[in-house]
Amino acid sequence: MRRRNESLSANFHRVACCLCAGALLACSSSGSGASSGNAASGGTGTGGALAANGGAAATTNAGRAGAGPSEGGGRGGAGGATPNETAGTGPLGGSAGTPAGKGGTSGASGGTASSNAGKAGTGASGASQNAGGSGAGETGAAGSGGGASPGTGDLIVAPTGTDDAPGTLAEPTTLTSALTRITAGHTIFARDGRYTYSDQITIPRDNSGTSDDLKSLVAYAGEHPVLDFSSEPYGTGSNPRGLQLSGSYWTLRGLEVVGAADNGIYVAGNGNVVEDCVTHGNRDTGLQIGRESSADADMTSWPSNNLILNCESYDNYDAPPGSGENADGFAAKLTVGPGNVFRGCVSHNNIDDGWDLYTKTDTGPIGSVTIDQCISYGNGTLTDGTTNANGDRNGFKLGGDDIAVAHVVTRSIAFGNGKNGFTWNSNPGAIRLSNDLAFDNVGGNFKFGDNSTPTSAVFTNNVSFWTSTANTQGDKAIGTDTPGTNAWWDDSTGTSSVASSTITVTAADFASSLVSPQIARNADMSLNFAAFALAKGSDLIDAGVVPPGALPFDAASYYDGAPDLGAVESR
Repeated sequence: MRRRNESLSANFHRVACCLCAGALLACSSSGSGASSGNAASGGTGTGGALAANGGAAATTNAGRAGAGPSEGGGRGGAGGATPNETAGTGPLGGSAGTPAGKGGTSGASGGTASSNAGKAGTGASGASQNAGGSGAGETGAAGSGGGASPGTGDLIVAPTGTDDAPGTLAEPTTLTSALTRITAGHTIFARDGRYTYSDQITIPRDNSGTSDDLKSLVAYAGEHPVLDFSSEPYGTGSNPRGLQLSGSYWTLRGLEVVGAADNGIYVAGNGNVVEDCVTHGNRDTGLQIGRESSADADMTSWPSNNLILNCESYDNYDAPPGSGENADGFAAKLTVGPGNVFRGCVSHNNIDDGWDLYTKTDTGPIGSVTIDQCISYGNGTLTDGTTNANGDRNGFKLGGDDIAVAHVVTRSIAFGNGKNGFTWNSNPGAIRLSNDLAFDNVGGNFKFGDNSTPTSAVFTNNVSFWTSTANTQGDKAIGTDTPGTNAWWDDSTGTSSVASSTITVTAADFASSLVSPQIARNADMSLNFAAFALAKGSDLIDAGVVPPGALPFDAASYYDGAPDLGAVESR
């Protein structure tokens, strides 16, 4: 569970997620925190940590940048992008109060708080990350140092609020009431506490912001709102979800969603940003993107250009009378349009898959999904040790029913999953896997292609590894193997090596042991990949090539010289 009032280091949150013999161990955090909203660029809020507690959660989310009304946030310049991201067709949504270059310049100190995050492109291709850099965006109307009240049109909600209250700090309203009242360009700030519901909350299609003026629902600065749907009815039929976002151009930030009878968060609109949210203990996939209803018959009406940023999903389980085979951490499956992006997210200890991009014949192909700098581990086993034989247990499942979709997975990591780390799942399309790392996945680290269904997948700079030579599985990477850049595991030799070279991967190639990696987040809530970094002098450094095709980050600024192999570029 997310702990409040835990400290945030100036550099990164040091909270461990330790995986030992398939079980998550309790870990601790340390570091001094930055106070809420006291930096000129919008400071990082204190509190809001989600630490492993008796095997509960893995990564930490202490403090939310730009989450409160006293924090400024410049509106991004057109097409602006966050660091290591390209400008594209979708909205990116830098957090309110994040530094310049992540969606626009920061607001000046003092004054009325800006309600919305800046926006930037999230498409898988486009201009370089500098398109919306420092000084490129319009200065925000708010400041971070003035401690101002919410601006006119913003609303405050609290568990003790009432429907007819004005929605001020002194007289907060309810979330359901605020959702009907908030106008484009304004923010609902959710105060600390547990909001309990027995019915699904839906933000309908006609309740939308605009591409220039998003609507926002965010945690009040340094506080931790929990949307608890545990009292929803749950059975074998159609079950209610938790929070369904059918509207477009919304930002959701800093929410914990638990206990829904179906999905915790379901995104059916376009151009939305879901940031720094945690979904757990739901009885279907924690966060899923998909169409609103069967009336949306083709891809032109399916949800597109949504960004899921720095979120976490765990312990989701469709328990009996459910089948135990549907609850993933994250999913963009069956009915999604183009331009949906997952970045900086962690999925762990879900009963089914970490990520599920399943397609089926009835609905046909989906839009290409981009997954960048994400981590998937321990799926197939809940944090309390619960398993279900029906669960697929993959880290990243990238298809279904022999339907071709060219997904993109970059700089991501899969380990300790109950089946495969990265799997095509019969997707014969031109999936591009670049700079990914997989290790210790029970059924194999990379599984692509078979004799009956070939694949057009393209592999560049990937690493497969086992920390122990007991019970290893060889990789199957049928497709286009960029010559001399992938380190595949060969069971016949018991080694991971790069074809046509002298490079063999050993534990000494990594700066830290991969047996019990520690996952942390930086102050801006992006993932800190130090636990998976290469050791100084490793021959995996500069051993790769720039991957072919458009990338969801700026290769020129990300790679330091020739690319390294694996998920972390050495500096």
